[in-house]
Amino acid sequence: MNVQYVAPLQRGWERMRAALLQPFNFGAWLTLAFTAWLAQLGSGGGPSGAWNVGDSGGRNRLSDSFAEVWDGLVANAFLIPVIVLGAALVLVLVLAALWLSSRGKLMFLDNVVHGRALVAEPWQRHRRLGDSLFLWRLGFGLVCLVVAVAVLAMILGPAVVAGSWHDPVAGLSIAAAILGGLVLAALVLVVVLVSLILDSFVVPIMYRYEMTASAAWRALLPWVQAYPGHFILYALFVLVLALFMALCASAVCLLTCFACCIWLIPLVGSYVMTAVLLPLWVTYRAFTVEWLAQLDPKFDLFARAAAGQAAPQGPPPPPEATPEPPEGQ
Repeated sequence: MNVQYVAPLQRGWERMRAALLQPFNFGAWLTLAFTAWLAQLGSGGGPSGAWNVGDSGGRNRLSDSFAEVWDGLVANAFLIPVIVLGAALVLVLVLAALWLSSRGKLMFLDNVVHGRALVAEPWQRHRRLGDSLFLWRLGFGLVCLVVAVAVLAMILGPAVVAGSWHDPVAGLSIAAAILGGLVLAALVLVVVLVSLILDSFVVPIMYRYEMTASAAWRALLPWVQAYPGHFILYALFVLVLALFMALCASAVCLLTCFACCIWLIPLVGSYVMTAVLLPLWVTYRAFTVEWLAQLDPKFDLFARAAAGQAAPQGPPPPPEATPEPPEGQ
C-alpha cells in the first residue's frame, strides 16, 4: 500500500484555500473558527512545573509544603466545604468542556468536509454521535485517572508507612520516584496516542458511518494492526506539524496583544487565537481526512460530499475488517 504524507497535506492546504479564501468571507471565517474552538475546548494546557525530588533539598521543600497545607486545613476546617464546592465546580466545568468539544469535533469536521460554516444545523444533527463520543472520552479519562491514582498510591503508600502522614516524602526512595515517574510518563504517552487516533480517524469514521465511538474503534483497529508502521509514521508526522503550529501560536502571542487576552480572558483569548490560526486548523482537519482515504476509498468524505451522498441510515456496515496485506508479504 502506497501511503503518502506530504501529498495529503498539500491537498488539505488547497481545500483550506478554497474554503476560506475563495471567496473570503469574514463572517463565515468567524463562524467556522467557533466550531474549531469548540472542537479544541478544554484540550489546551497551562504552565507546568515539577518538583526536584532527586536531592534532599527538593525533598524537604516538598515535604514542608505538604505539611504546611495539611496543618492549614486542620487549623481552618471551615474552609473544607469551600474547597469541596470549588472542586465540584471545576469538575462540572471540565465535564461541560468535554461534552461541548465532543459535539464540536463533529461540527468542525462537517463544516470542513462540506466547505461551509454552520453551527445550529450540525449541532442538532450530530447530537447522538456527540453524546457517544463524550461518553467514550469520559470513560477513557476515568480509566486513566484510576490508573494514575493507583500508581501514585503504590508509590506513595509505602513512603507514608515508612515516614509519617505529615512528611510522606521522607520515606520515598529515589528508585520509587523514578519508577513512578516512568509509569506516569508511559501513561501520558498512551493518552496522547489514543487522543491522536481518536481525533484523526475515529471521529471521521463515526461521521462517515454514523457509528458510535466504540463501533468506530472496532472498525479502525484492524487497520492499525495491519499497518502499524504507517500509523507510527503518521504520529511522528503530526508531531512535526504540532511543533510548527506551536511556533506559529508563539509568534502570534509575541508579536500581538493576544497573549494578554489569553491570560486575562482565557475563553475569549483562545477563541481569538483559534480564529487567527484557522487556516492551520482547517488544513490539519482536511489532511487527516485525506490521509485516512488512502486506506480505503470508503473513507473518502470529500468525495461523498461532492457527490451529494448522505450518510446511510441505521446500523451501517463497518469498513473492511481485514485489509489486503502490502505487496511482497
